[in-house]
Amino acid sequence: MSLLFSGRSVASPPREVVIRCGLVGVGSVGQSLLRIMKQKAQLLKERYNVRFLFVFLADSSGTLVSHHGLDIDRVLALKTGTGFDQQNFDDFDTTIKHPLSMYKVSLSRDKKANSTDRDLSQIWFYPADTSANIAQLLLNDQTLPEETFRKNFILFEASPVDMKTGEPGLSVVRNAISRGAHVVLANKGPMALAFQELHQAAKTKKVNLLYGATVCGGLPVINVAKFDLAVADFTEIRGVFNSTSNYILTEMAAGRTYETALKEAQRRGIAETDPTLDVEGHDSANKLYILFSTLFPHYTLSLKDIETEGITKITKEKLEEANGQGKIYKLVASAVKKTQHDSSDANSIPWALTVKPELLPKADFLGACDGWQMGVEFHSDVFGSMYHKVDEREPTPTAAAMLRDAISVITSSRKDV
Repeated sequence: MSLLFSGRSVASPPREVVIRCGLVGVGSVGQSLLRIMKQKAQLLKERYNVRFLFVFLADSSGTLVSHHGLDIDRVLALKTGTGFDQQNFDDFDTTIKHPLSMYKVSLSRDKKANSTDRDLSQIWFYPADTSANIAQLLLNDQTLPEETFRKNFILFEASPVDMKTGEPGLSVVRNAISRGAHVVLANKGPMALAFQELHQAAKTKKVNLLYGATVCGGLPVINVAKFDLAVADFTEIRGVFNSTSNYILTEMAAGRTYETALKEAQRRGIAETDPTLDVEGHDSANKLYILFSTLFPHYTLSLKDIETEGITKITKEKLEEANGQGKIYKLVASAVKKTQHDSSDANSIPWALTVKPELLPKADFLGACDGWQMGVEFHSDVFGSMYHKVDEREPTPTAAAMLRDAISVITSSRKDV
């Protein structure tokens, strides 16, 4: 018997939820995120009944805004230089200076953009040299009206790390939260420079602030420590947190030069824009700070509390000597609980936090983290010793970690969608 006439009601399938998104930083990680979104679109629909719609994309060339959603294939084609024939843009000299503006021109010629300035169907392009920067555009009601943020809006932040000012990422995150957007970061700068401030702002606005991709990319260090080991009393956390410095040390031990190894890391999009963050230990210190602050938010901590030394003093001769002893140098970030602590010192914490090269046996877990690998050890009372490792040769795992956080936003906010 047909269910239509059986007297039984058939539940209609749940309506697809569209999540509006913005992405700041369309570099190697940002492009990987967009590709994954395209590749996993069907899985996301089947498993979570969700579709991500990017309405805001920004990088160093400018910002694109479209309330009907931007065509990701077009953006990726423009960023890789394979998208459009130059003859289509001969009379638009701004496209040479601002690659993303090609997108607007293309859509306009396809007659998909409306010429009315206030029409939300228009694709807006803001060159990087305009008076309004990326962060200011997030506050502009004409660019992004209030209804844009009425449902769950996710801002992905993947711009280059700037540890002096945190910009543009820090202002972007602040303004996104102020407008009620959930924020997912791969950029460590904002969390390393304003961890407590941003958490408090997110709490006040009742939005999610997730940053799993900031610590070891695709390796779920934050999630494992915060959720899977939730009842652990940690005694020690150790890790090889920076794949660039690890790759350089591995290559130098194999006889290659420092310069050759660094260039390869930059070619792959793994090394930070400023390589000194990697090789001088600051990137590892940032990650250790973020991880430690996540687990122990009640401690007042700054990056200055982490004793930091990089790999620039590790010579070919030292590596050869270590190899003869069956050992290897690794840049190790560690947080070790002190056996004795002066509780009368209000500015002191019962932990020793360091980032420095260590000479380890090759059979040691961290000693065996070769090339592009990163690893972490958790030592605690009830879970014992736990070891995790990832081999991250390009930015895709980091981008996947951002998507993982976005799914967490969706699942935790279902009742509000």
